[in-house]
Amino acid sequence: MRLFKNKLIITLPIIVIAVIFIFSLAMIPSINPAPHNLPIAIVNEDQGLAAPKVNMGETIVSNIQSETSANQDGESAIKWIEAGSEAEAKTGLDNQEYYAALVIPKDFSEKQASLKTPDPSSPRMQIYINQGMNASASSVAGQMLNQAVNGINEKLRAELLAAIGHQGGPLSTKQIAALASPIVSEIINVNAAGAPLLSFAPELLSPFYRDWVLSWLPMRFMVEGLREILFFGQKLRMNHPTVVLIWIGIGGLLVLLASAFKRSRTS
Repeated sequence: MRLFKNKLIITLPIIVIAVIFIFSLAMIPSINPAPHNLPIAIVNEDQGLAAPKVNMGETIVSNIQSETSANQDGESAIKWIEAGSEAEAKTGLDNQEYYAALVIPKDFSEKQASLKTPDPSSPRMQIYINQGMNASASSVAGQMLNQAVNGINEKLRAELLAAIGHQGGPLSTKQIAALASPIVSEIINVNAAGAPLLSFAPELLSPFYRDWVLSWLPMRFMVEGLREILFFGQKLRMNHPTVVLIWIGIGGLLVLLASAFKRSRTS
């Protein structure tokens, strides 16, 4: 009977169950992550052509935004954010505003027009992947951007074949090579992470988990603080995650002191 009267023995299983429960909540998002309004920057610096007056960069931006698929909850999978320049997009990546960025350069229309000539020069796009912001979300963003570029390549390849067919004559070696991949995408990893952090991005979580569980989960504040220090060059400072962790530590210390004080009074 004395064993059951010992409050420490009774409370210890409760504490263990509570810890297991919290860590279980942290693992729930890995079951079926799906993107919800994943912020991705898109930059169109294409200067277009004067004669005929055309800007293929604007056309591609419009097509990509209109073809963004919805997730299983009916929400848009991507939240497109138009940035004014490549430099502005890079600043947003460093400020953790976007998980990725798609940049269309100044000479895009000019090089795309050359694809119909015997001496083509493939236009290029830059895809920036913000690995340090979140490994899972940046990977999903990169895959979605690559799929978008592949879709554009398929349409452009069909258009080029039709145009070359009307022109007649044999294809040059450069034209054949350009048809394989009319638009070349260059992947650039920024704020690179050596290993994934122990969390999913809020945009990959269900609305219930994001609003009612993630908002108070202690591991979230630890991960956010470590992310800023390790991958974004931030120094230790009194930001929101640090303040929350300090209060958690103070609360735990008070519980320990109260337990020790009560034990001393009992003895």
